Amino acid sequence: MIKIGTLKKGDWFVHKDCTYKVESYDYVFTNARKVKCDGTKHIFLNSIMVDTKLIDTYHKTNPDYNISDLRKQNND
Repeated sequence: MIKIGTLKKGDWFVHKDCTYKVESYDYVFTNARKVKCDGTKHIFLNSIMVDTKLIDTYHKTNPDYNISDLRKQNND
């Protein structure tokens, strides 16, 4: 758990079982949108604690990740 004020633009975080992406921030507030966009901008105080979430780019850029993982296991 980290303070939302330490995140940078484009970072993802989880708050109350919803995933958000940081759009902008200033000294007091952080503006974010839900990953599944609901059409509203959410404003959070920088002092609240959230969980960070990493974007899983490996599975998006490598459609054959399952095959390459099997080959790695067989070569051991």
